Amino acid sequence: MYKKIQSNIPLIGFSKGNANFTFLETGDIYEFMKGYMMINQFHGNMSDGAISNLYLRIFKEDGSIAVHPLRGKSSDAVLYKGEDTLCFVNHIDDISAKVEFIAVKEDVWFWNVTLNGTGQTCDVVYVQDTGVGDKGAILNNTLYVSQYVDHKIMENEWGYVIGSRQNMSQGGKNPYLQQGCFGKHVVGYATDAMQLYGRKSKLTHIPEALYAEMLPNEKYQYELGLVALQTEKMQLNGEESCCFYGYFTEDHPEKTEHIQNAEQLYEVWKQFVQGRTNALKEDTLKNVNKVTYCDCMGEKFSSAEKWFVEGIDKSGITGE
Repeated sequence: MYKKIQSNIPLIGFSKGNANFTFLETGDIYEFMKGYMMINQFHGNMSDGAISNLYLRIFKEDGSIAVHPLRGKSSDAVLYKGEDTLCFVNHIDDISAKVEFIAVKEDVWFWNVTLNGTGQTCDVVYVQDTGVGDKGAILNNTLYVSQYVDHKIMENEWGYVIGSRQNMSQGGKNPYLQQGCFGKHVVGYATDAMQLYGRKSKLTHIPEALYAEMLPNEKYQYELGLVALQTEKMQLNGEESCCFYGYFTEDHPEKTEHIQNAEQLYEVWKQFVQGRTNALKEDTLKNVNKVTYCDCMGEKFSSAEKWFVEGIDKSGITGE
């Protein structure tokens, strides 16, 4: 049965100072804002969800990789809401996977991932589209603004950290977004959606590049700014966790040379792990009736279109 989609979509929001973190009721990011600066590049929507996500990748004995989104409408997660947190609870192939978004401060947020399993080999891939500019400019000409975001690849004891600075003045300011991880070593990265998505992604809603063992580890400056971070592999024998972070400042006048506020971010993470993790139990949070995919939306692919998307036509040509 067809259901009418309302234009006034209800949102889930968290505010810290002049920062606002807004989600759809699917659990997908709608908009992250600080002042008049938009942090993400594309608004999430009820039809497609959001580009950003976290993915659990399970490495099978036959060499294949199973890829599972951990949040948003493309996942099977149960969604809970707290005062300043969203919690996504998944059960995948005998693995318990919990994702916790925490609005820590107006310029810092965490995505804490906790896995519990018995013998599975896996990693986690974090994906976030990067707007990093005046909201009006991004919505008016998204790709043009993205060309001026410079991604700086840096490293510390936790692996790769990516700083994304808007080099084109935004009302006299140069906003800066920094993304990294604590708890597990980051061994792979990408900086543009063109590195992740392929034709098959239209069918699966999963970045095609995630079916390769490693991300490209190459700085790619195009028009679809996106940061992807891949953790080291984990052998689950009980609980393992990692915590991705975002740090944003509305103005970073100097070019990016090194990781910003590294020690302060580490201290905030330690406080979060020691003081918050044990408090985030499902029974202390409010269940959200998460919206999921509606199969009736849009037209189904024809047989010919499926062949094209999968890269094979009827004559056996790959179509690459």
